[in-house]
Amino acid sequence: MDEQTSIFQYVVIGILLVVALLAVIVFALQKRSEALPSTQLSVWGEMEREDFEDAVEPLIVESEAPFEFQYQQISSERLEEILVEALAYGGAPDLLLYPETTLLRVRGDLLPIPYESFPLRNFRDSFVEAGEVFAAPNGIYALPISVDPLVMYWNRTLLSGAGIATPPAYWGDIPDFVDEVGVRNGTSIERAAIALGTFSNIANAADIFSLLLLQSGNPIAQWSGNGVESVLAPKNSRNASIVLSVVRFYTEFADPDTPTYTWNSALPEAQSIFATNNLGLYIGFASEIRRIRSRNPNLNFDVTSVPQIRDEVPRTYAHVLGIAVLERSSQLSEAVRGAILLSNRAFAESISSIQLLPPARRDLLQSEPSDAYMNLFYRAAVRSVSWPDVNLYRSYDVFETLVDDVTSGRLRGSDAIEKAHNNL
Repeated sequence: MDEQTSIFQYVVIGILLVVALLAVIVFALQKRSEALPSTQLSVWGEMEREDFEDAVEPLIVESEAPFEFQYQQISSERLEEILVEALAYGGAPDLLLYPETTLLRVRGDLLPIPYESFPLRNFRDSFVEAGEVFAAPNGIYALPISVDPLVMYWNRTLLSGAGIATPPAYWGDIPDFVDEVGVRNGTSIERAAIALGTFSNIANAADIFSLLLLQSGNPIAQWSGNGVESVLAPKNSRNASIVLSVVRFYTEFADPDTPTYTWNSALPEAQSIFATNNLGLYIGFASEIRRIRSRNPNLNFDVTSVPQIRDEVPRTYAHVLGIAVLERSSQLSEAVRGAILLSNRAFAESISSIQLLPPARRDLLQSEPSDAYMNLFYRAAVRSVSWPDVNLYRSYDVFETLVDDVTSGRLRGSDAIEKAHNNL
């Protein structure tokens, strides 16, 4: 009897200990939940919702951040219209995840993160130079996430057939390349060597024009105390001569009277003709590689850096994806914390892997990706620069009109450049 009582007592004590342990665990979890309340932050962006959720999941797990990110996909083209309505009637987001050309267009609705919260020195040490497009005198309009640099796609079959082992590394080598690869019959182009010279059938024409200007030392536009000002060709500067040289170089490839004639406005769109094996070199963004592959899975192509100016520092032009805080967010301090969290290693690394684009963080760019394309994209990201283009469509029109004014003879070169400077 005594022995049975003893066993019964041990069982009861054991049950009580288990219950007590469970109570402690539940209490601890409850206290932790109370200590770290979950904040819901609304995010708008143009990437697929599934991609965002896949990228943000490891960030939440790794950082144990007390945030829930509610994502909504809205295209860059519709953002302004929908944002105006949301600000007027409710439903505006806390954060925006877009390229710089979109974010700077709505900068009046954004909260510049003060340099007291994120010092400029830290910003420059953390992100590639192209990311400085967000760094205004009054603060940081967005924190860079990833970089989409201009690169050069080249047709391996066409170059091999012409006996060319590697694509041209310098702009000065392009004329000889045109002579070896391009095929023309009078003014008719049977095979184009490179897509340069027009705007109507080159989707990246304004970007290539920006690349040539930036490589030549013309910053195009810059932040000032009053916002963004054009420095394309201010009076008493050498920038005007740079612009004229760029216009002449760019357009000579579409001029039937030059030996470098290899492109005209009657040809199909540049990426399309590249995918059909009728274009030797195509200058496009790293993000276009998926589209090129899908257009022609059998296309024998490779990627290299854009041509450079000999004896100058290597540069390429890039778009930069950034995370920005909406100024009228009802939870500003949490939104700023959320933006800083989304700019950290975990999210940037995930976005990079999902989008096949290099991260904007310098620490992540120090690695050597095993993928041959990503390896090239990483190097391009380190070399990337940009400029604060606050109205993408307007700047495109300015560059196109400038080229047209000069090539048509409608205006003298100096007058066309002054007009472009003022319009920009």
